[in-house]
Amino acid sequence: MSLMNDRRWKGFCAAAMAALLSAGLPLTAMAEPEPAPGDGYQQYMERLTDNRIEYDELADLIKNFYGPLKSQYDSLESMKGDTADIAMQMRVRADDMVNDEDGLKDQKKDNPQMAPVLNGYIAQTRAGIKELRKQAKKVEDNLDKFDSGAKMIDRYVNSAAQGLEFLVNTYQQTLSKRELVAKSVEVSQAAWNLQQTMQAQGLAVDADILSAASQLASSRQQLSSLDSGLEQMRRNIYQLTGYDVNAAGVEIGQVPHADPAAIASIDVAADKDKAAMNNYDLINLRGTAGGGSMNMVEKQTMKSTTMTRNKIRNVEYSEEQVRSNVQGLYDTILQKKAEYDSANTAWQSAQITWNAAQIQRQGGLVSDIQFMQMELAYLQAKSGYECADLALQQAMRDYQWAVKGVTITTAS
Repeated sequence: MSLMNDRRWKGFCAAAMAALLSAGLPLTAMAEPEPAPGDGYQQYMERLTDNRIEYDELADLIKNFYGPLKSQYDSLESMKGDTADIAMQMRVRADDMVNDEDGLKDQKKDNPQMAPVLNGYIAQTRAGIKELRKQAKKVEDNLDKFDSGAKMIDRYVNSAAQGLEFLVNTYQQTLSKRELVAKSVEVSQAAWNLQQTMQAQGLAVDADILSAASQLASSRQQLSSLDSGLEQMRRNIYQLTGYDVNAAGVEIGQVPHADPAAIASIDVAADKDKAAMNNYDLINLRGTAGGGSMNMVEKQTMKSTTMTRNKIRNVEYSEEQVRSNVQGLYDTILQKKAEYDSANTAWQSAQITWNAAQIQRQGGLVSDIQFMQMELAYLQAKSGYECADLALQQAMRDYQWAVKGVTITTAS
């Protein structure tokens, strides 16, 4: 390769490296899916694409199929690949130039009279080799920035996963309430029909008819509102997990039951420290890729400026806010646990009452409307327990996410 071509090559490498070093990493890309490609990866992807949205798959579905994140992840991977290719090409060219240097040395040996000129070329070649390897090392070091960027994106994905868990939990609670309200519509319809019959027999007045009609209309409106909410939540869940919002045959799996026994093992004091260490907003505020306690920050800023002292105070204040938030989330767990216990007791009692009601029904001891009202009371207790279970589960998940670093702004 001629000296002119060498200069062009070095110019290209320098320009490429400068562009890469100055390019900011996208903050909404995503971490590479696990496991790595192979038989296990194929099974992993098949599970994610089986038209069933499982609760324990939510984070992986966001990472792999939510459009905005997926496209930016591909961009991140492409940039990383291009960067690695440039570094490799630099090293290949440097190796080629080593051969060029050997050739120049051979020419010098065969043509001693050309030694002064050839020595200059040899020196330039050696300098070029050194510079290319130096620049290749810089480019390779820059690859670490992509890994740091991926860690930042993992935090974003976790925040999105927490939000999706909350959405799926709310969806399940709404489904439970819908069953109750649908039965309420049925009971209200039966009551209205009964009032119509009684009025025809002179046993009911217009006020009774109007009251029954009003109750029926209210129940129908409530059911319609729940259906609209369910449809919007379903579309949002589909969108976040990569499914077409109009896709047919896609199921949303059940949220796992809460584990009340796990509450006893919570160490709030230790979790406050973990949350302060892991909190994503605090990591950004400290300006560190990892966590780090306030003591570490203080040690690193012994000769602090006014600006740095203000930063330390902001970090300290924010750490206390995170610790206070963890305490609040734990208090919410205890509150939801109390509500869960109360709803569970009511549910157990309702099952006994419902079993008795069915026996009475078989014996002809209750009317149709009375039996429907008994069923409504049973479903009310059932829905109350299911929603209390889901609320406790969400409270515990919010606490766990906060300890991992996600900022939970409000207790569920």
